[in-house]
Amino acid sequence: PHTNIVPSPTTDINEDAAVAILFSGGVDSVVLAALCHYHVPEEQPIDLINVAFANAKSTKGNTNIHNDAAFESSPDRQAALLSYEEMINLWPNRKWRFVAVNVDYSEVLKYEETICAL
Repeated sequence: PHTNIVPSPTTDINEDAAVAILFSGGVDSVVLAALCHYHVPEEQPIDLINVAFANAKSTKGNTNIHNDAAFESSPDRQAALLSYEEMINLWPNRKWRFVAVNVDYSEVLKYEETICAL
């Protein structure tokens, strides 16, 4: 997987976060982020981890995992980025970090049997 971290304006990318949320940008993950915001000291960063998958249709034959366009077009990624921006506006002093994880769908298929056996 390829990971890209997008810090909010008040966040140092090298700070460790004690709290991380799997963040789709939907109501449930935004509520969890808001609850964390109210219970984690403001000077501590909170990581918002968003995982996007790309398949043959979305990559149009381009198998380069670093081709971010295929992952950025994911509905979950788009929703998560919109929610992230809104949270920065609501709580500008909070140290949010949007962690974009890009996973090629071939990796999912490679480990599908193992995942299903869990």
